[in-house]
Amino acid sequence: MMHFRTRGIMAGLIVGLMSSTAAHAADGEAFAQRLKTLLAPQGVTLNYTGVSESGSDVVLQGASIASEGESLDLGDLTFENVDGTAEDGFTADRVGLRDVDRTESDSRLQVTGMEVEGLRLAGTAAATDPALPSNIQIDRAGFDAITMQHQGKDVLTVGTTELTSQQGSAGGISGTFDVSEFSFDTTVEPESEGARTMAAIGYPQIHGSMSGQAEWNPADGLLKLDPLKVVWDDAAELEFAYTITGYTPAFIQQLSQLQQQMAANPEGSDSTGMAMLGLISQLYLNNARLAITDNSLTNKLLDHYAQRNGQTRDQLVQQLQAMLPSMLAYIQNPAFQTKVQEAVSAYLTNPENLSIVVAPQTPVPATQVMGAAMGAPQTLPEVLNLDITANQ
Repeated sequence: MMHFRTRGIMAGLIVGLMSSTAAHAADGEAFAQRLKTLLAPQGVTLNYTGVSESGSDVVLQGASIASEGESLDLGDLTFENVDGTAEDGFTADRVGLRDVDRTESDSRLQVTGMEVEGLRLAGTAAATDPALPSNIQIDRAGFDAITMQHQGKDVLTVGTTELTSQQGSAGGISGTFDVSEFSFDTTVEPESEGARTMAAIGYPQIHGSMSGQAEWNPADGLLKLDPLKVVWDDAAELEFAYTITGYTPAFIQQLSQLQQQMAANPEGSDSTGMAMLGLISQLYLNNARLAITDNSLTNKLLDHYAQRNGQTRDQLVQQLQAMLPSMLAYIQNPAFQTKVQEAVSAYLTNPENLSIVVAPQTPVPATQVMGAAMGAPQTLPEVLNLDITANQ
């Protein structure tokens, strides 16, 4: 089993620097202190042994970060073309992060080509402005490659990864996320249960890519993911998209305060539960879509479990189809149950694609969705204008 305490620290730094997506040389000490202050609420402690300035560049010497009791040395961090003041905020054109090469026991982690562009730190005058999506913003961040090894063999590799963020004229933000390629090799630990299962199904190695794009409008709290796409080469493609409203700066601020209260008083479950329900009532579901396009995955899963059960594939499919009515009975909506049965049965017989779409005529309060699911599930298909199709 692989262990990398470094991962939690790197995640903390990335969350801090990617949490959203004046014409004179800046005060390096003030810049460093402002960055340290703004990273702290993200759960990241920034330390450094000194600060130096070279023209408009600021260098944090002997920098390190800590998160959840774990630390990582970053060396000298250079922030290029820094401008601004603590009150008005700071900008930096680029931050180059030192490559990571860390070994623990039989495991090794390497990260190369990390950089951040267009770094913006909110000033003290604006830090409490609820219209700000985050006190730390970036235009672009990414890395060239991540490699995780166990006993000298590559277990996980991630290719060029990039996150971008762009601010609109009306205060909205749009962004993209792209992982050019990733691979996971289960054969590195061939005796593990997971490796044996993946080999039996027919996927000892996994290769794929990921991408997504999103936008947020603080005025009405519209948050849109359209779509997140995960491609598993020669297996399947998964797409997920949604649009909600009500995710306003005020909502974000209230959620942050509630999380702080919960952390400070874990026993106050009743009051925090009611407060959380009140927050959720501010959110509305506009639409959502989940779709899978099969390229071999479903067929291989059916073949694998049929063989394990001592059945033919047709027998397993018929058994699953026969189980559908009882599995769907809780919905108490015969017409919709029939639609689901027909779609799932068609997909199991000939796996091509399966799609679930939520498209209400008007946005539906999240609490109404929760209430219907718990107390009147038969109304959900109409409330959500829910549809499911196969092989379309």
